Amino acid sequence: MDEIDEATDLEELTYTFSNLYASTQYEVKVVAKSNEFNTTSTQTTTVLTKDGPKPNDFTISLGEPTTGSVRVSWTSLTIDGGSGVYVNLYINNWEEATGWVSNGYLFTGLRPNTDYTIRVVAKSGKYRTTLAKEISFKTKAFPSTFEVTSAEISAGTSEFVSVIIRFSNRTLLDRIVLNNKTYNNYFYAGDTGITFSITDEEFDALNNAVVKEGDAYYSMNGKIVSIKFTYTN
Repeated sequence: MDEIDEATDLEELTYTFSNLYASTQYEVKVVAKSNEFNTTSTQTTTVLTKDGPKPNDFTISLGEPTTGSVRVSWTSLTIDGGSGVYVNLYINNWEEATGWVSNGYLFTGLRPNTDYTIRVVAKSGKYRTTLAKEISFKTKAFPSTFEVTSAEISAGTSEFVSVIIRFSNRTLLDRIVLNNKTYNNYFYAGDTGITFSITDEEFDALNNAVVKEGDAYYSMNGKIVSIKFTYTN
């Protein structure tokens, strides 16, 4: 930590440091200087400030999670001695907001069907002491019956290999990803399927894959999500 020049050219034998944080270790350096000879003598000491009051106990609660958001609320934050208390918010150890003074916060941009843990840290503005509470939840899954009912890679007779994939609801489909390559230019095949071509090299990579899986991305409620599917060849 960088040194802070607290006071200079003092003639007194004592000095009082103020506005320090509770439960914090500080190194104090005293430099005595001779004006006549321009020489110095330095002494250092380490001090630990006493514990300050922590924010008083509080409770937290959650609203009903949606597919992508949840509201967390907490009871009033107080501290003995009257100094102010604010909140820092974390979700899955990610810092979401700091210095929050309201009694609630809306988390957005969450992933559907995902476990999260929210940590609410009440912090004293004067003493920097804290009291933390956690609460866990799971966002809702999309209410979709979208499924990949079959996926087949066929060598065919031309220089290209045909891929045919069928779905429970083709209209929701956004794109297909096979072996990290995205395919969104395809033709309809019957009432439920799509078909597109891949090169021999792409076929070989898929054919030699240890796990024969792909990802089907689909849109629901204005969001794009994906499910994994297996293919045969």
